Amino acid sequence: MQDFAVNISEYGKSIDSDFIIIPLNGIKLAFQHLESELDRNYMHAIGGFGVEELFYNSAFDTDYERIEMLDLLVGQK
Repeated sequence: MQDFAVNISEYGKSIDSDFIIIPLNGIKLAFQHLESELDRNYMHAIGGFGVEELFYNSAFDTDYERIEMLDLLVGQK
């Protein structure tokens, strides 16, 4: 999936340099093989993340797993 997003980004930017991809709830894709190492190609291909239901879902539960992943993203450059 990461390669797919990178390919779309490269194609879009070849047509319009302002083209961006903002995946919705695609935080796990930021990491290679769902480990803590950042997938730099993917991160350079996207313009940010859309995140929904982070602090509650239909059961009003906080999604601590995604919060942890977002914290890892903030700590890496």
